Amino acid sequence: MNKRMFLPLLFMVLCTVTVAFCYDYDYEVMPGEGAYDQPIYLMVRVDPLIDSQNMHVRVFWNKRCITDIKGIPSPIYLKTQYIHKWDLTITPPITDNGVGEHKIEIWLETAAGDIRKLTYDYEIIEGPLTTVEAWEQFIEENPGLLEQITGPRGEKGATGATGQKGEKGTKGDAGAVGSQGPVGVPGITGMQGPTGKTGATTSYLVTGAISLVFTLASVVFTVYWTRRPEP
Repeated sequence: MNKRMFLPLLFMVLCTVTVAFCYDYDYEVMPGEGAYDQPIYLMVRVDPLIDSQNMHVRVFWNKRCITDIKGIPSPIYLKTQYIHKWDLTITPPITDNGVGEHKIEIWLETAAGDIRKLTYDYEIIEGPLTTVEAWEQFIEENPGLLEQITGPRGEKGATGATGQKGEKGTKGDAGAVGSQGPVGVPGITGMQGPTGKTGATTSYLVTGAISLVFTLASVVFTVYWTRRPEP
């Protein structure tokens, strides 16, 4: 490699490496102490305040991240540059806000991945009246207390509006056919009806029989008459 090219490249590499370590950091925590629910203001500044490299800040409370875990980026300044200033407000987590000292950590990460940690010992000087566990234990030891402090039952509230009718459900599968029941007891025989009149067929038979008798009598008489001897 040409020596004339080597020296400028080496200078650029050294500048790139040292850029990540040439920032000065400053911060303020206000107020320096407070109650368990006191909002805490954090003012974070970096020098140089404006450059072309982005940064991200994270805030931890007793090793627990209470900001976006990905980090809050530097605000954009003039499109291609960033301004390294953050004004943050945090509140002690309700699960870790007991009276005593707590550690606040501010992590500043450069675009190259280098992290600078700024720490502050914050003291909570006024905590909750009691913990949930202590209250539950007190109630368990004094079971009649709730009855003494419970007020009268309030009036029934107004009925709410009827909700929208839900969608009709799908039809279920047909059930199995049940077993056949036992044969029922025979019913009582009904009363016999009145005797009916003779039908037309009987009259026709009697009339035919009479006609047949007269016909046979006529034939016998004719035969006898024709065959009798002459006097």
